[in-house]
Amino acid sequence: MSEKQQQLQLIQDARPIEVIIASAKNDIKEGNIDPLLALSILTTYAKAIEQIKEDKEIRDICLKELTKYGKNGATINGFTFTEAEAGVKYDYSRCGSSAYEELVEQRKAIDAEIKRWEQTLKGLPTSGLADPDTGEMLYPPVKSSKTIIKATIKR
Repeated sequence: MSEKQQQLQLIQDARPIEVIIASAKNDIKEGNIDPLLALSILTTYAKAIEQIKEDKEIRDICLKELTKYGKNGATINGFTFTEAEAGVKYDYSRCGSSAYEELVEQRKAIDAEIKRWEQTLKGLPTSGLADPDTGEMLYPPVKSSKTIIKATIKR
């Protein structure tokens, strides 16, 4: 099978998502593929898929094709595709409402004060510290995280 045929086969793989996931997990768990090699391949495909789906030319081709199916859209491989508006934004700068503008300024001031408090609380010792104004015992925030594998493309 040529490389081009393999690529087309991957794009045209119509197996259910659950089957693809189970197959990949099994190959990794059974040692059929190096887990880090698998992760590099998956990361490559994830980035490629994201860029292909966001490509304006591809999106326009897909939208043109979708118009052939009418208002109810198309159902292919268990997915229903319909046209929808997304990322709608409103620009309130020309509304002329002084009350609105005042609220926005208040929100900015409150957000800045919250950030200042968060920085202060992060810097507290784990044993805590008494607030000189209120007498409250203040403690640093509880930090949580998860260990991940960071992938960086070497160019």
